[in-house]
Amino acid sequence: MEPEKPKQETPPKTVEVPKPVTVVNAPDEPNDWVVLAKYKNMTNPFPVDKENLDLGKSLYGTHCKSCHGAKGDGKRSQSRNP
Repeated sequence: MEPEKPKQETPPKTVEVPKPVTVVNAPDEPNDWVVLAKYKNMTNPFPVDKENLDLGKSLYGTHCKSCHGAKGDGKRSQSRNP
C-alpha cells in the first residue's frame, strides 16, 4: 500500500486592480461621449459568474460609486448630473 500523497493547495487568483484616474477635461454633456468603433462591439473577457460579479461589485464600490452612485446613474453631488 502506497502512502497517500499530500494534496497541493491551489494558489490564490491574482487580479489586477486598475488605479483611479482623474478626468481633467470632461465633456459638457454625457451625450458628447464618442465611443470608438473598436470598442462598440467589445465583450467582457471575464465569465459572468458569482466570483467575478462579487469582485466587480467590490471594485465599483471602491472606485466608482462615490461619483456614479449606487445604481450607476450619476445622481450624486459629485456628478455633473445631480
